[in-house]
Amino acid sequence: MSEIINEYIKKIGTKNLIIIGIVFISIITCAVIGSLIYYNFFYKKSFSEIEDIMVNAAKSYYSKNEDELPENISESTQIEVNTLVSQEYMKDIANYTKDENITCDASVNVTNINNTYRYTPLLDCGDDYTYETIVNHIKEKEPIVTEGEGLYQIDNDLVFRGEKLKNYVKFADHNWRIIKISDDKIYLILTDTLDRTIWDDRYNNERDNNYGINDYSVSRIRDYLNNLYTGDSLFNEENKLLLANFNLNIGKVGETEDGKSAELEKSNIIENQYIGLITVRDFMNASLDANCKTPENTSCTNYNFIADYDYNFFTMTGDKNKSYNVYQISKSSGLYLTRASYRGYVRPVISITKDALYVSGTGTSKKPYRFK
Repeated sequence: MSEIINEYIKKIGTKNLIIIGIVFISIITCAVIGSLIYYNFFYKKSFSEIEDIMVNAAKSYYSKNEDELPENISESTQIEVNTLVSQEYMKDIANYTKDENITCDASVNVTNINNTYRYTPLLDCGDDYTYETIVNHIKEKEPIVTEGEGLYQIDNDLVFRGEKLKNYVKFADHNWRIIKISDDKIYLILTDTLDRTIWDDRYNNERDNNYGINDYSVSRIRDYLNNLYTGDSLFNEENKLLLANFNLNIGKVGETEDGKSAELEKSNIIENQYIGLITVRDFMNASLDANCKTPENTSCTNYNFIADYDYNFFTMTGDKNKSYNVYQISKSSGLYLTRASYRGYVRPVISITKDALYVSGTGTSKKPYRFK
């Protein structure tokens, strides 16, 4: 092989080879310089690219100004792009759009998510481009109704009720449905199937057996859910930043009580959690059947998207009358009481941070909402 190469060099000549090398290097150098000139002076960046620049600039800024980051969980702060520009963490937005006629209000919102920080670019360039949160997008596309299927105002919440709804979401590579919007946070229930597990299997004095105790705050299923949150089988570190903390309403309800009562549900609360289960009240609110007044009424499965599931799954609600019973949900029976030590499927409920940005989708099963 070396002999062939040497023979080839002899045919071309050393001088000519040097000239060819110089020409080749010159062409490459010109191409690189031309690309740099084009990229820096003529290339018009997309608004998505500008948002990435804003976020990276904010991260650089706060890496040198950590004392300005929000200390408390769920607390937020904002930094204006003008500040990032003046301190040379990024250029003025006009330098990226290559259009001085485009004027933008821009800032980066920084939120403490369980002591990790989420950076959200808020870029408003009027008719040319404006960011939109997923919660505002849904509110705009889903008007509040008072009859039929759709989004209802119940107390201070917006609740999806009915069977055929545009409340599908794709998040963390899983399928979810929107239950409600509360305090501008979107509550989702998992549609995909997870493992079967027990709710609790502790020794119960009332039954003198390991029937379990229906206190969610110390239950096995709470441990199971917390392990889901802290592990990586359901979420990763990136999409965890989209999760908002919320209060778990674990008040117990009797079979013949008003299961839609907020007062009953909120009689016991665990604050600032990141994962939970559906409650009896949320399940009943999702039904449009007028007969759905108590948990024992099977009509609660009618016109109810949460009941449209092939497997029995647990709620977070315990029975007020028997300390070893909890509510499960089945497609045929609706809410029914079962021993906490029995097995059931788990459909976690999570809450999405209010500044999550809309990306795409119409909320149908084929085009679910996506956000970032």
